[in-house]
Amino acid sequence: MRTSKKQTIRRPDVRSLKIQPKTRINRYSQKDVPEIRLCGDWLKNHGFDINARVVVTSMPFLLVIQPTE
Repeated sequence: MRTSKKQTIRRPDVRSLKIQPKTRINRYSQKDVPEIRLCGDWLKNHGFDINARVVVTSMPFLLVIQPTE
């Protein structure tokens, strides 16, 4: 006999952000570099706690951010 379990498929939360310029200044020059800021309760709801560390994996056109255990 087969039991049917209804699986819940969760859609990913999609956020749209603007990459901001950040000016780095040292003794000899200044340079604008791209900066991405993430903040909000939604981070905590997805396992990113205050003062926790994360691992950022980068590939061309893709960043994966994961909380460390």
